[in-house]
Amino acid sequence: KNSFTPTSLRGRTIILVNPGSIQKKFIWERLKELGLVVIALNDKKIKIAEPYIDHWILADITDFPACKKAVTVFLNKHSDITPEGVLTFWDECVLLVAYLAESFKWPGIPCAVAEKIKNKYLFREFCEKQNLPAPRFKKIKSTKSILAASKKLHYPLVIKPVFGASSAFVIRVEN
Repeated sequence: KNSFTPTSLRGRTIILVNPGSIQKKFIWERLKELGLVVIALNDKKIKIAEPYIDHWILADITDFPACKKAVTVFLNKHSDITPEGVLTFWDECVLLVAYLAESFKWPGIPCAVAEKIKNKYLFREFCEKQNLPAPRFKKIKSTKSILAASKKLHYPLVIKPVFGASSAFVIRVEN
């Protein structure tokens, strides 16, 4: 049984993928208050986050193998540092976090599960197969499939990309 208290986290090391912007400052502050050693993985250093970050690993966070390589190089160079986990507070980095956790055998959601959860179509399909509540849905790949979907679903329709966050590219279709 793992039971964490604020004092039990002091001195432990985590990798924070994409520390974000000033909106996440409260998270950086809390991580430091807990006494965690924070290694940030991002494509660039974030000046306002620097007081809260102990180490930086710079890599293109959209390139998973490059991130794995950059983490490996960092850990080989800093053999005294042993991360105990990896996390993010950004939706678009969940798959990378799962990939790194699986690659380095850190606690985390397996990649296959993360991919199913992140893909709106696959997640709704999973819910339907498990008899879990889910909105009616249809995968749209072409203009022809839009017409077929509109015959099975009721207006207004909401069309979303399978990946994405913050309502990006979501549209409401009235007829």
